[in-house]
Amino acid sequence: MITSRVYETPYSDYEKLRITVISILIDLIKRSRGTCVTFTGKKIVLMAGFPPQPVLLTVVKSILEELRQEKLIEYYSRSSHGVKYIVTRDSPLWQVIKNGDITVMPETALCSLIINIVKNRR
Repeated sequence: MITSRVYETPYSDYEKLRITVISILIDLIKRSRGTCVTFTGKKIVLMAGFPPQPVLLTVVKSILEELRQEKLIEYYSRSSHGVKYIVTRDSPLWQVIKNGDITVMPETALCSLIINIVKNRR
């Protein structure tokens, strides 16, 4: 008898993956002891406990780029290994997570999602 297992791929539900990425960023910022945090897409994937498959890394990169376009995170460096991102204390994302100041966030759907996640984690 052949049994088949159905494995859920992490990128099958984009919204769930988006929330996971944002939650990991929130944890990174909360645990930081300095004034900035740096990370790569691969670091986010590994912290989520997912295998670093190329397709998953691409989806996570698109989520991080969405955050960058909202000016919540910035590029730190680019190399042949990929892009490293940074969140500094001047970022609205940092302000919301560390200080609870939601007035600094732009009024977009993505920012509303972030605010809701932060509020639910307190």
